[in-house]
Amino acid sequence: MVRITSGILLLALITFMFFYSCGPKPPGEKPGVEEAAIPEITGFTISTEEGNASFLWNTTRQKGETIGGYDIFMVPEGENPGEPVKPLNETPYPGDVDADPTRETFKFSNAEPGKIYKTWVRLYSADGENYVSSDTIIYSPVYKGQIVLNLRWSVRTSSYDFSRRSYVPARSLDSDIMIMSGKGEPKIYSPNRMNDDFRRTVFADPGLKYEDLNIFNPESYDWQESLPLERGNTYLMRTADGHYAKLKCARIEGEGGRLQATFIYCYIPARGYYKFL
Repeated sequence: MVRITSGILLLALITFMFFYSCGPKPPGEKPGVEEAAIPEITGFTISTEEGNASFLWNTTRQKGETIGGYDIFMVPEGENPGEPVKPLNETPYPGDVDADPTRETFKFSNAEPGKIYKTWVRLYSADGENYVSSDTIIYSPVYKGQIVLNLRWSVRTSSYDFSRRSYVPARSLDSDIMIMSGKGEPKIYSPNRMNDDFRRTVFADPGLKYEDLNIFNPESYDWQESLPLERGNTYLMRTADGHYAKLKCARIEGEGGRLQATFIYCYIPARGYYKFL
């Protein structure tokens, strides 16, 4: 009787092992099926102006290749947004709006000048189960524009207040920049050179083209209260309250009191930040 019971137990054990080894695999272990590849994000850049941001990135996605869409993230630096971080887009962004799946663009209009943000892009697989992310970019919205300054210091267009983005007379407590002409040579000038009560702005010559000046180290430059003004030159500017701007002298016209200079500028509202985008 004991031998029969042992034989039955042995047979049951062999049967169990056979079915366990040949039975269905646990979920996620599908034999012969490879996980679908996800295109890579090969580049991510941002350009900003007047609170508007354009996010641009490249991918290895092929034409006709299906994806689950993109999420675009932007959070203020230094703030804890909690988990999970919500993307800017409420529904997955499909991309490929210009029929070129290798280059994508997303525009956002509510970035706040004066704040510094972290942003990145996430690309999902077709089933939405997997994703890859771009590098994280830290940026601050900027103001861009053009101003024409007049040498006659009493008129409203003789200076500019970058923080309020408005013309002011050079003989004003709100003046950030002015031009002058000494010995027939025009100069870019700090208002406090005219009066100690006025703002002290300093300038530097970066030795770079305007479009190539994106990131800089303020400690690398010799800051001056005035510099020779030449058409085509690029200048760095630091205002009295610690904001940075870059300017390009696009045009110089007139002589004597009729002298005028036109500048293209990019001003960073975030104090102490020095990255132009």
